Amino acid sequence: MSLRDITVVEVNTPATTTAGRMLADAGAHVLLVGSEELDTGAGRRSFRQLIADADVLLEGEPPQRLAELGLDYVDLTRRSPETGEPDDTPGPPAVNEHLIHVSITPFGRTSRGPMAMASRQQPMTDLTMKARAGWLGPMGRGPEGTTPTELAARMGVMATLVALIGRGRHGGQFVDVSILAAANTCAGPSTVDWLATGHNPIAHHPAD
Repeated sequence: MSLRDITVVEVNTPATTTAGRMLADAGAHVLLVGSEELDTGAGRRSFRQLIADADVLLEGEPPQRLAELGLDYVDLTRRSPETGEPDDTPGPPAVNEHLIHVSITPFGRTSRGPMAMASRQQPMTDLTMKARAGWLGPMGRGPEGTTPTELAARMGVMATLVALIGRGRHGGQFVDVSILAAANTCAGPSTVDWLATGHNPIAHHPAD
């Protein structure tokens, strides 16, 4: 699938770097925007101008940050992220109602748990995600040659392609990718064993 006619606006963070590169490798025109640029009025105006002509927004901003800046999915598309239906609350008109908004964050954009909120003040590293997904315990080191962030990026790219395919029928979409959930997909056998037996799996750490 060639993406040569697709424009992606990437708010550059560690969580989006791999996904943005993969989309660019597939032919997409990826425009990088620094997260700090959104802190100024001029930066936000320029950002909205880019979004008006974009197909995809790719970002990994902390929970609620874009909403506080007036730049979240509802603000940009005037649609509900859960249903895709028009949002009737008072506000400015949509910047781009056909936008596909892909968010890659440690615990998911819609999470309101304490760790998700804490990630605003203290960014979560891949080491933290590995520990929380069991990669440093029952699973040993987890899959060789990858990280939780890279797994989430691949999921984000796959979801973006699906959303682009379905855009003609369903319109724009909000894609919420959790890095922890991506890491947890590798814990399947260990989790099943624990559910079946009640015993904690034995860690298998490969020799150095």
